Amino acid sequence: MNVGMRASEVLSLKEDCISYDKDGSAWIRYYMPKMCKEHHVPTNQDVVEAVKNQLSLAAEIPDPKQERYLFRTRKGLLQYQRVTAELRKLSNRVPITDSSGKVYYFNFHQFRHTVGTNMINAGAPVTSVQKYLGHESPEMTMVYAHIHDQTLKEDFEKVIKDRLFDHYSTDQDEIISEKEWFKHNLYKNALPNGYCLHHPKQGACPHANVCLTCPKFTTSKAFIPVLSQQLKMTKKLVEDAKNRGWDREAEHQTNIVLRLNEILAGLENHS
Repeated sequence: MNVGMRASEVLSLKEDCISYDKDGSAWIRYYMPKMCKEHHVPTNQDVVEAVKNQLSLAAEIPDPKQERYLFRTRKGLLQYQRVTAELRKLSNRVPITDSSGKVYYFNFHQFRHTVGTNMINAGAPVTSVQKYLGHESPEMTMVYAHIHDQTLKEDFEKVIKDRLFDHYSTDQDEIISEKEWFKHNLYKNALPNGYCLHHPKQGACPHANVCLTCPKFTTSKAFIPVLSQQLKMTKKLVEDAKNRGWDREAEHQTNIVLRLNEILAGLENHS
C-alpha cells in the first residue's frame, strides 16, 4: 500500500534496498522482472521500518548463496503462492467481504492498483505516477486513473473559478447563475465520444463537430446508434439554450441537429 510494487518485485527485494539521498529522504530500490531493469522511488518511514523488521527476521535465516534476499525462507526465496495463501487467510480472519457479504479474496496486484489510484486522486500528475510505478507509457498508467467524483468536482470548480468566469463579466448574479449551470451540466457541445466544455462567451469554436461538415467525412449504418445518441444529446442542448434565451448557442446547436438529421436520413435511405 506504500510502494505499489508488483509481487515479483517485492519478493525479490534485497537487504540493501533502502538508501538515502543528500536531503536524508528514503528511497527504495528494486528490480523489475517485467521490464528487465532496476527501479528506485522515494518512500516513507513506514516502509523503512518494515524493511528493518524484516531484516531482523532474515538475519536468522541461512543464506548459503549470499543472495541477500529480504524475503527468504529456509527452503529458499519466499514464493508468491505462499503470499496469496496468507492473503486468503487474512480475508477470512478479518473478515473482508463484498457487497453481498461473501468473503472477498483480493490479490497482490490490487495493492498496486490502489496506490496508483490514490496518487491520481491526490493530484499527482500522470507522468509522476507513471514514473513511480515504472510504466513504459502513460497508457499503462491510465489503467489506474479512476478519478473519484469529489476530485472531479473540485478540479472542475477550480477550472470554472480560475479560467472561465473571472474575466467574462462583472455581473455577479450572472457569474453565479452560469457557474451553477456548468456545475450541473459539465458540457456545452455533445460529441459522439464525450462532451466539450467550450463556453459560448469564448466565441464560436472553430473545431466544434467539425467532422460533420467536412467534405471528407464518411460514415456507415454501423454508426447509426452513435449518431442517434449524439442527436438526442444535441436536441437537449438546443432546448436548454432556448429556455435560457441564448439565441446564438441555440442556433449553433440547431445547425448540428440539422446536419445529424441529414446524415441519418441518408444512411437510413441508402440501400
